[in-house]
Amino acid sequence: MKKILSIAFRLFFVCLICVAALAGVNAVTADKIAENEREEIQRALSQLIPDATYMPMTAQNAGEEFSRIDEAYVAYKGGEYAGCAVIIRAKGYGGDIALRVGFDASGGIAGIIVGSHSETPNLGAKITEEEFRGQFNGLKEQAVLRENITPISGATISSAGVTEAVNTARAYMDAYLEIFLKEGPAYGEA
Repeated sequence: MKKILSIAFRLFFVCLICVAALAGVNAVTADKIAENEREEIQRALSQLIPDATYMPMTAQNAGEEFSRIDEAYVAYKGGEYAGCAVIIRAKGYGGDIALRVGFDASGGIAGIIVGSHSETPNLGAKITEEEFRGQFNGLKEQAVLRENITPISGATISSAGVTEAVNTARAYMDAYLEIFLKEGPAYGEA
């Protein structure tokens, strides 16, 4: 019995050290990871609507259908509305897919940029390729898989997740953009 307790105690102690080490690494790297993500988002925004100034757009009580939206921005060029961008997490086969969806001033999709993802290499990871992403460019209506968006063969879940996220981003803009443009920067602030 003593031998079993001794082994259990040693195992517990080793696990405790491992947990403490992981927590330490997380504490050291969390700020750098967050900073890298902010920089990646800024690069993506500058690609979606080049030379624009972005203003954060928030909508309080946006509802459950918009729970996967992390951020939204309104873009201005020369003081005029130039479009908007939505940072959203799509549901993929391997987990969340970080998407940046841009809309031009006329409501057409200016582009989508895929950030981090865990999709299967050579299958779901093809969502990052221009052949797939380019199908969304200029689209002013809902994206519909197998109608105006051709899914990636063997990666229907990834294709459907991106398509659904793009439509959610459009619905968010349809619901809140006009209010934000009328109300200005104070819209949504507490």
